[in-house]
Amino acid sequence: LLSLRSNSKIKGRFSCIIDEKKGIFAGEYYLTRTGDTIEFIITPTKGWQPFPGKLWLKTYKWISEIQIQDIGDIKINSYWRRIKG
Repeated sequence: LLSLRSNSKIKGRFSCIIDEKKGIFAGEYYLTRTGDTIEFIITPTKGWQPFPGKLWLKTYKWISEIQIQDIGDIKINSYWRRIKG
């Protein structure tokens, strides 16, 4: 993240296994850097799938704002927002 240039925008896909016994979620991520601020959003389009699966998480997205003051002083503020349902 620190090497991301200002005014950069990146979109990609991710998957995350929480625990081999608990579940997985997957979807898209978006990174935007403006100056010393990075906005990082994940949208779990595949939803949370506990083993076996409910899909409630795909009705939310996670939004974070990362402030880079210095290499040793990075702050993050994040929250989940309901997008449908």
